[in-house]
Amino acid sequence: MAQLKKSQTREKDPLTGRVLQWEGVVLSQLVDSALEKLPLESRAQVDLVILKGDDGDQAIIPRSFINKYPFLLAYRW
Repeated sequence: MAQLKKSQTREKDPLTGRVLQWEGVVLSQLVDSALEKLPLESRAQVDLVILKGDDGDQAIIPRSFINKYPFLLAYRW
């Protein structure tokens, strides 16, 4: 598996006004890295990405949406 590029973003907290810096990886890079060993035909068939939380909650996101808008999976702020 390829090393994922770390990304950072800053945004202002609307409640406190403080500027927070988030660090993580872009979700589209993670998905592409997970699918890189599959044949091209199989990669093309993946249309949805399912994210699961520790408490069992799920988010189903179209892969085209993930590729269009950069989601940051933050691991530190």
